[in-house]
Amino acid sequence: MVEKRLQEKDCEKGYLLDGFPRTLVQAEEFSKIANRINKPIQAVVALEVGIEALEQRITGRRICPKCGAIFHMQSHPPKVEGICDECGGEIIQRKDDTLEQLQVRMEEYEKSTKPVIEFYEKQGLVRHIDASKTQSEVFALVKEALGKVAE
Repeated sequence: MVEKRLQEKDCEKGYLLDGFPRTLVQAEEFSKIANRINKPIQAVVALEVGIEALEQRITGRRICPKCGAIFHMQSHPPKVEGICDECGGEIIQRKDDTLEQLQVRMEEYEKSTKPVIEFYEKQGLVRHIDASKTQSEVFALVKEALGKVAE
């Protein structure tokens, strides 16, 4: 499926994948596919954030189930507490936005994702980005890292 997708017209000049591959087996197979279709992996962006920042981001996130708007109690609170700015619906905390679920995610990262990063690190492909910065700063850093690939 991935091989076919990367051969579509809109991928002629390159591609950007988000959240894939997630396991070492997927990374190894994807590398084979990418090379076989002459679209080798040129860079891997690793967004890095400390555990305290992750805890704050996760526990402060709120969503509107009605329209999908996303808020954060510290960095982007709704104008009226508990009410969506976009549609007036009630905003909620997702059931998986807890410290307990963050621990599960971190364990999964250590088990599955970290080996993928290490696999690409050995190939010199990883661009480490400090994702504890603001959204606009992180975007600029990612753009800069990917811009170097295009050169």
